[in-house]
Amino acid sequence: MEGENAGDPTTVISSGAGYVYAASNLTNLYNHPNGYDYEANGQWLVTDPITNITQATRSILWLNNDYLVVYDRATSLNPGLFKRFNLSLGANPSISGSAVADTMPDGQQLFVQTLLPADAVITSFDVAADISSVADLEPMQYIMQVQDPTLPLDTRFLHVLQGANPGASMAAATYSQSTSGTAFDGAGFGSVVVYFPTSATVAFAGCTLPAPAAATAMYVTGLASNAGYTVSIQPASNGYSVTIAAGGSTMADSGGVLVIAL
Repeated sequence: MEGENAGDPTTVISSGAGYVYAASNLTNLYNHPNGYDYEANGQWLVTDPITNITQATRSILWLNNDYLVVYDRATSLNPGLFKRFNLSLGANPSISGSAVADTMPDGQQLFVQTLLPADAVITSFDVAADISSVADLEPMQYIMQVQDPTLPLDTRFLHVLQGANPGASMAAATYSQSTSGTAFDGAGFGSVVVYFPTSATVAFAGCTLPAPAAATAMYVTGLASNAGYTVSIQPASNGYSVTIAAGGSTMADSGGVLVIAL
């Protein structure tokens, strides 16, 4: 209800050649600084303030029509609170390690690779059987769920989703992270590597990011809107080492996405 939570979410959106980006900060929706009303034994009571969630954000980069990279930050002040990634699917998926495959009756495929959390447990369940009845003509009948079973204070979810034609293979994705400076988590697959800042609240202070030899483009998200950066690309043993510093002539887009040709 209006006024119950700590405020509205905020969203930035941008696009460029071959990509669309969106990032939302939903933290306010998870906090109720004035508590909330509830009824008990015929009396209306008010809970204590609920302000446990310090980060609840999602960033999405849609690439080359067939790929989505999704990065979620979930942080609470206390441990033991569940933090889960849920994805609705049209069929009961096949789960093999950190990879999930969902095949529709016409043969179209969806591949989902979980790169974070590192020790994720991935399950799926029938919505109608486990939760409630499903609406008529609703095509999504199953839910894939990802969770760190230790229920830590701080969790990051990093997923690569790939839509594929019948018989097509999954493009294997690998996790990578910054080697110095501001912390970033990344996913490399095919000819691209994509990075997201580990924290949505830490100011950017420069970073060095690895890129595999197969990569021809790097997408760095979470930077300042329409800001300039200095980019240095050096060869490394397994590909490239890319150093980024604030200030320069390589421009981020209006959503803070910096596209670097390798």
